[in-house]
Amino acid sequence: MGRGAALSDEERGKIAAYHSEHKTIKEIAKLIKRSRKLVYNAIERGVQQRPGKTKGRKKALKPTTVRHIRRLASNQPTTVNKIKRELNIDASRTTICRAIVSSDYLVHKHLIKTFYMTQAHKAGRDQFAREHVQWGNEWRHVVFRDAKKSNLDGPDGFAFYWHDLRKEEKLFSKRQQGGGVAA
Repeated sequence: MGRGAALSDEERGKIAAYHSEHKTIKEIAKLIKRSRKLVYNAIERGVQQRPGKTKGRKKALKPTTVRHIRRLASNQPTTVNKIKRELNIDASRTTICRAIVSSDYLVHKHLIKTFYMTQAHKAGRDQFAREHVQWGNEWRHVVFRDAKKSNLDGPDGFAFYWHDLRKEEKLFSKRQQGGGVAA
């Protein structure tokens, strides 16, 4: 049922006068032709005090919980369900996701896929480039082949994470074929 019109100043004065005459709420409601609940609330609140603006539904998450959620989500490939379990939150996945999205510094991004490169790998590539920088026609005799790949670090499908714009981007290193073991 919808709300009725708010009490006018005249009605407030009548309620105060009738209440000071020790009339019952039912009698006052009948005299001013308004509901008993309205009269009761006006007397309880104080007749002269106007009702405040309604604030809507209570928030499901406290500000401290929102901070904990954002801290857990920041720069980690985690899921909303994991965050919910870890913090033992009694809220929906959508509510938790909304808490993360409302942040100014967290964005949902794809993990950057790259190969794991050690300093030795980088030095080897640099040396190869220096040795072959002068090649011209010799490159015609080089065959580059694309071997079948298999990832040892898990699937390379849809890997997303919540990137904290204040930190460096996360990389998803992938190893193919094991890479061999140096003895």
